[in-house]
Amino acid sequence: MPSLRGFLNGNARRFGRIRLGRGFSDCCRLFGIAVLQGVPAAVRRRGSVVDGKLDCLTESLCKYIMIWVGNVCYAVRDFEDLQILNPDFESFVLAWFRPRKRDVFVDIGSHVGKYAIATAKAVGEEGLVVAIEPHPETFKALQVNVKLNHLQNLVALNLAA
Repeated sequence: MPSLRGFLNGNARRFGRIRLGRGFSDCCRLFGIAVLQGVPAAVRRRGSVVDGKLDCLTESLCKYIMIWVGNVCYAVRDFEDLQILNPDFESFVLAWFRPRKRDVFVDIGSHVGKYAIATAKAVGEEGLVVAIEPHPETFKALQVNVKLNHLQNLVALNLAA
C-alpha cells in the first residue's frame, strides 16, 4: 500500500508540470494528462480496456502540445517526448553538464533536441552544436524544435553515428 507522502509527492510532480505549458490550451492539456496519469493502478490494471483507453486519451492530449523547459520551447509529439523533456528526467546530468560560451558540442542520438537546443542557447552565437539523429520522424521533430527556438548555431544531421 503506497504511503500518503508518496501519493502527495507523485501528484505534486504531475500537477507541477502544468506550468510547462506554452499557453492556456497547453496548460489545460497538461492538467488533463496529470489527471489521467493519477488514476490508481488498481483501476488501470495493465492490459485492461480501461488502461488502454486512458493511454489513448493521454497520447491524444500530448499531440502538438507546446512546452517551455527553462528558456527552450519544444513541440511534443507523444507522451514519451513529454516524459523525456520533463526537467526531472535525467536531472543528474545537470550536476556535471555546464556548457559555456563558444563551446562546441556534438549530441549523438539527439532525439528531439533536449540537450542540443538548450546547449545551443548556452554556447551562444560564437559556439556550435551538431545534433545527430538517425530516425527520420524524430529528426523532423528535432528540426521543428530548432526552428521554434530560432537557432542559427545548431546543425542537425539525419545520420547514424
